[in-house]
Amino acid sequence: MQTKKVGIVGLGYVGLPLALHCIEKGYQVWGIDLDEKKIKTIKQGKSPIKDGYIQNRKDLLKKLKVSKSFSAVKRLDIVIVCVPTPVNSRFFPVLTLLKSAIREIAKSNNPGQLIIIESKINPGVCEEVLLPIFEKQHLQEGRDFFLAHCPERIDPGNPKWNVGNIPRVVGAISRRGGKMAKKFYQTIIDAEIKLMNSIQAAEAVK
Repeated sequence: MQTKKVGIVGLGYVGLPLALHCIEKGYQVWGIDLDEKKIKTIKQGKSPIKDGYIQNRKDLLKKLKVSKSFSAVKRLDIVIVCVPTPVNSRFFPVLTLLKSAIREIAKSNNPGQLIIIESKINPGVCEEVLLPIFEKQHLQEGRDFFLAHCPERIDPGNPKWNVGNIPRVVGAISRRGGKMAKKFYQTIIDAEIKLMNSIQAAEAVK
């Protein structure tokens, strides 16, 4: 069976450990980040962030394909978005980076692609903010792509709980997308993966 190709958008405290963990589990992984300094550091086989898991698996850094460009998206089976969503003065996430990433992903859609949002978001964002971006590109969820949400759960530096053993929840717009997302996480995480009844239920968990 052909190895699935995974893309991680945002190589910070959430995205970079996840990217290396996917490589460890046998996936081909592309990392996308707009920070040139971060890309250069990774290409040198060094970690741009302090993380115990990464420090112990620097061999995996050399296998991670990294770029500022979204051109690789068109050949990926799964794209996981882990960009920052800092909160504003009203404690709502600022979605600027997330919306920008989704626009680029929608432009390079690979038919049947599973797109998972791990970025911290409030209920309703996937359906009310992100889905319309795909629709502007005449892409239909459940046919051209599948949109799911899996709230990130990570405690940087914790030696016991890491990206590979913390239980997760997933939700999706379509039933098939939910099953695809759950199946993917079951291949990389040694813990329970709970499929929620809706994508908003998954958004509300965080």
